[in-house]
Amino acid sequence: MLDDVEKWLFLLKESVFFKEVPAEFSDGDDFRSFFNASTTAGFSKEERMKYDKDMITQTDIEIIKEEAVAEGLEKGLKQGLEQGRIAVLQIARNLKANGMSAEMIAQVTGLTAEEVEKL
Repeated sequence: MLDDVEKWLFLLKESVFFKEVPAEFSDGDDFRSFFNASTTAGFSKEERMKYDKDMITQTDIEIIKEEAVAEGLEKGLKQGLEQGRIAVLQIARNLKANGMSAEMIAQVTGLTAEEVEKL
């Protein structure tokens, strides 16, 4: 296994031959940044602009994905809590219909006494 100094020396010496970041170097942002900089150093102004635009687009896509996942998790949690609340109310109604006291129903379901009385 190469340490960071050995990786840097190897990268400086051999980077012109790489078409993509070797797996051994994928664990560090510094190595990826160097590789990207060395890859794009020979680009024309137009190529560099296109590369930068593509990178921004890829970054934007990742951010959008992360936001969509977070939004989906939040929405799913809200729906799950709502469904759980509906189930608890139904159980409380059944218990009340079968003659259980309001105090006992409140204790078992976590509802307040007022909520049980309203059922």
